[in-house]
Amino acid sequence: MSIFKPTLLLSMPQMQDPNFAKTVVLLCDYLPEGAFGIVLNRPTEVPASTMVQLDPPIGVGNELPLCIGGPVQTDRGW
Repeated sequence: MSIFKPTLLLSMPQMQDPNFAKTVVLLCDYLPEGAFGIVLNRPTEVPASTMVQLDPPIGVGNELPLCIGGPVQTDRGW
């Protein structure tokens, strides 16, 4: 299967799997061993500054939320 990388994957409206329903995924890599993608539209209540220190820091009120990375390995960052 030939897939252009990177590419966006959009779930179909009838998708029932809660891991992928209403999901936009940036597909970064696709190999016979597996795929690597980043879910783009599942923000959390956790500010990104709890995980990443930027210099200069993002001002108060301009915080970016962390997003849930995917249903398969939600405990890993990239």
